[in-house]
Amino acid sequence: YELRLSRLIDILSKIKSKPSGIKAMLKPQLPEIKSIEDSPLEEICSYAEGVLGNIEKSILSSEEKLKDLDERRSNINSDINQLEFIKDFNFDVSDIGVSEYVIVKAGKNVDLESLKDELGKIDKVFWQYKQFGIKKKIEWSVLITAHISEKDKVEKICREHIVDFDFGNLSGSPKELIKSLKKEKEEIDKEKKKIKSDLKVFANEQLNDLLATREEIQLEGIRKEISRNFAQTNTTYLIKGWVIEKNEEDLKKSIETKSDGHVIYN
Repeated sequence: YELRLSRLIDILSKIKSKPSGIKAMLKPQLPEIKSIEDSPLEEICSYAEGVLGNIEKSILSSEEKLKDLDERRSNINSDINQLEFIKDFNFDVSDIGVSEYVIVKAGKNVDLESLKDELGKIDKVFWQYKQFGIKKKIEWSVLITAHISEKDKVEKICREHIVDFDFGNLSGSPKELIKSLKKEKEEIDKEKKKIKSDLKVFANEQLNDLLATREEIQLEGIRKEISRNFAQTNTTYLIKGWVIEKNEEDLKKSIETKSDGHVIYN
């Protein structure tokens, strides 16, 4: 239960609004104090199961949906960045690749003169380019169309002189795609905002309860650990545990004082 509770706590803690600015510094938000009754571990776990049963599936599903949306948004940004380089070329990006009669390549180039020299050696080729950047950061977007008979030569030249663009299953002109992808990104942002708003409701209503329940389980675990490491007879006590090195001497002195020196320590 502790792991399941911790997972939900991590998700909701990231979502919950945190006060900031001067007002937050002058009047910090104090944690909510929740009084609890001393209960056996079985009862605490039963309560935890009830809490988790009501909200766990919904919160985890929302978190997974946010991850999917973030990944989709990242892919859209990557596509838009590439499309910006070729937005002035009038063609369908689905034509990129090899067809029955032609091979089409699109990408970026940093040495236009070398590319010109190589393509100049091919007869059945048509290509366009546009400059981006200035001075040492100059790049060129390139669109190459050649007859299928020149496929091997074109592919060799492109491997050596351009960074290929890849648009997967997208189709349409670069300008049309940029417009539609930006619209899709806006819809994703709206959906993310709605999901986060729903998670904030869970955070405001359930986070403190989740924290308290996890702490109860942790304390019960500590109590059991103490019981395992503590033994007693009519005349002796046996305590097992660990201490950080810098506190070792202080611990020895404390035990020797309390036991009047009747102690074996190792």
